Amino acid sequence: MATEKFETCVVEHCIVSTHTGAMNSSSVIAVGASVTLQKNLNVDWGLVNSARGAIKRVHYKDDVVYCIVVDFPKYTGNMQEMETFGGVPIFKTFTNTYCRDTNRFIWVNKFPIGLYYGSTIHKIQGQTLPSVAVYLGSSQMFPGMDYIALSRTRKIENLMILDENISQNRFCNQNLGEKIEEERD
Repeated sequence: MATEKFETCVVEHCIVSTHTGAMNSSSVIAVGASVTLQKNLNVDWGLVNSARGAIKRVHYKDDVVYCIVVDFPKYTGNMQEMETFGGVPIFKTFTNTYCRDTNRFIWVNKFPIGLYYGSTIHKIQGQTLPSVAVYLGSSQMFPGMDYIALSRTRKIENLMILDENISQNRFCNQNLGEKIEEERD
């Protein structure tokens, strides 16, 4: 089996496109950008849906993005591969995606990563983050979702609530900040 030698990419950004029927979506990515995996690649190695990392390099083949090298801090797989590539090489994979334009599922060949600048409460459940900015909206979708969103950081100083007007009746405990601090310590 022949192995291909990767060269360091001099271009600091690229556009990664996915074609889904009549709908095109693309993301501008850059070296250093925070990304998250959008599907399980290898559960035993920590390459799971919503795993976070940072882009280290972008490799091209015939002027097309071929591979995106990502540093995943919680990666536990082949360390020799990590040293060789400088991170985990991510290649395009086929994903069954729903296309609203055609009202059916189609197969799409795309990189299974997305930019990590925002997330849903469901995706961050169970994670502890260094800082969190939360928009709660007018009401909870399910009981307890506010708590999940507000308890993702260890210190109240690292929590920012983006809503301008939140009803005091929304929270059972008027001393919410103190309660979060107590539970996190």
